[in-house]
Amino acid sequence: MRLRQLNGQRLWGHIMGLFMRLERKGISKEVIPSSKQRPKTLILIGDGTPDDYIVALLAFKFDGKKPVWLTKPKRTGTAIFGMLHTYLRMGRELNEILVLIDQDTNSESEVFERAREVLEGTRIVISEDKRSSRLGVLSCGYGGRTLKLIVLMNGLDIPKLKKHTVEDHLLKAMGLRLGEGKVEKLLREAEYDPKSAWGKLSRKERNEIIERLFEMEEEKLKYIFPQHFEAFGLLDTS
Repeated sequence: MRLRQLNGQRLWGHIMGLFMRLERKGISKEVIPSSKQRPKTLILIGDGTPDDYIVALLAFKFDGKKPVWLTKPKRTGTAIFGMLHTYLRMGRELNEILVLIDQDTNSESEVFERAREVLEGTRIVISEDKRSSRLGVLSCGYGGRTLKLIVLMNGLDIPKLKKHTVEDHLLKAMGLRLGEGKVEKLLREAEYDPKSAWGKLSRKERNEIIERLFEMEEEKLKYIFPQHFEAFGLLDTS
């Protein structure tokens, strides 16, 4: 999968910096397309970093030549769904969108229902809605065309957490490497807020955990990012 920058944003600098660090470690694979082929797929990131690093990881693991737009809207959370129709005006070739957001303090059903509510306030019509754990696939219509919309929520079923965010997954990765005891201590100090716990690590420690994911076996990654692997597997690879 090849990521293409939709507009100038800081997250792109984060991704380029990550791949420069990986290249210095001898981990290299082209994920930035050299061709000018217009992508048919768009990935919207709800919260910026470290979500951008996880998308880069998945692009790295889902090897292939398919180009994909990547951007972070100004809105966050389920408010993003009110902007989808503006991206669809980019061109009729765009036929699938993946939205990556945190579950946060909401239940899964609350996120899905709010997303539907916001979409119904636009001209996007939902004809089918399939759901699994923290993942929804909606068949939609807009302006006489069909669209596949994938709603992907960050979060894992980790006891005591106040909310569910992308940091759930990164703390799980940290536990595999350094032991669950260290993660539990960090969470306890952060009053079980995963974002706060992750933020207690130094930048060097955070970078090391993220960079090691690129060397990890796929089965372990699927354990850490189950719904993410399922979601990216649903994207059209043609």
